[in-house]
Amino acid sequence: MSDNNPGTLGHYNPYCSSYVAPYGYRYGAGFLHDLNPYNAWVYTTDYGVWGGQNANDSNIRSWTELPDDVTAMILSRLGAIEILKTAQKVCMTWRKISKDPLVWCRIDLHHDGSYYSPYVHQQLDKMCRQAIDRSCANLVDISIQDFGNDALLEYITDSSPRIRRLRLDSCPVTDKGLSKVASKLPLLEDLEISHTNSCSRESLEAIGRSCPLLTSFKYKDGWQVWFKFDDTNEQALAIAGTMHGLRHLQLLGNAVTTDGLAKILDSCPHLESLDLRYCFNLNLGGDLQRRCSTQVKTLQTSGGSL
Repeated sequence: MSDNNPGTLGHYNPYCSSYVAPYGYRYGAGFLHDLNPYNAWVYTTDYGVWGGQNANDSNIRSWTELPDDVTAMILSRLGAIEILKTAQKVCMTWRKISKDPLVWCRIDLHHDGSYYSPYVHQQLDKMCRQAIDRSCANLVDISIQDFGNDALLEYITDSSPRIRRLRLDSCPVTDKGLSKVASKLPLLEDLEISHTNSCSRESLEAIGRSCPLLTSFKYKDGWQVWFKFDDTNEQALAIAGTMHGLRHLQLLGNAVTTDGLAKILDSCPHLESLDLRYCFNLNLGGDLQRRCSTQVKTLQTSGGSL
């Protein structure tokens, strides 16, 4: 699916009656949404004619005639917001299929507006919980951005024991909150945390001890990327002490030193990729440089694109 435009999905055309959806920040054809009730204006979409195709064309079939598993696959390609705010309102068939737990195996929820609003964050929290409930414990991959808290993180982990990938980007989750839910993620393989200062040595050790299947860990510091902090190996030592099965490690803007990196290389023999951009306390050279080159297949250092 390209740009969430059902008009690109072959010759199927939804013969549903027109419905009204708020026109928001995501421009172009497709499912539109706007979480800001004060900035929305009405945009009416006629599903009988989409993408310039004539609804009376005998070669075009109604979307309601698609097999349920195909429709579920199509809906799963949409974001959670598009499904909950718009797609499930298209017709009764789509509403029924939107409640299929298999549609919610993977959830991606983020605030893509340019403003902060408590109302928006409350709505995102509400939609996230609704999506979690619909997954019926089948969730394996979840990504949330620019909202959330310890209570939401606990709700996610309490309801979803099968999570294999967790991504938290600019979420106000605390160190205590991370430590508390670590034991509820025994199948976690991929963890990504960005722009938060909630990763202390204690919480990383709790994650490492509780998640023996963890093979990928990405951590981007919110400030060290731009400002050089005092060197510290607290996080590096936590990784070296508990995450021995790592194959992919990213520490963007971390305060790790050459001693900390050496500990990681000693303790994580399966590392295949290592991203150390904006780690200003590192001075790779000599034996450590050669060791990185021989032990790790892909090595990124210095600056570069984030």
